[in-house]
Amino acid sequence: MTSPICTSSAIPTIADIYDAIRRPAGNLVMELSKTTGKLCQIASPGFEGVVEGESIPIERLQNLCDVIARNWEWCWKESAENDKHRALEMLAMRFSKQREYISSLLQTPN
Repeated sequence: MTSPICTSSAIPTIADIYDAIRRPAGNLVMELSKTTGKLCQIASPGFEGVVEGESIPIERLQNLCDVIARNWEWCWKESAENDKHRALEMLAMRFSKQREYISSLLQTPN
């Protein structure tokens, strides 16, 4: 939002771009968090009949831990950098007068 093209008249366009790019990522994180919470409470599909104090085979617990670990992989495998570049490209398409400035941002390492 510190870019010169981010004027008050550009806010609706910026919001549309945010919704198109970041909202799906946020929704995925929300769903994974909800699912992982159920897994951590052993309240997920496959564990319906388990009651507190009951012994669970180690293999089932290991599989459960593997699923939980996969649900957290986005934390260290994903980056918002690609989304940032997509957003800047979308801005460039919509604000052609500032395309040169936005293109320079895409070339800047960060």
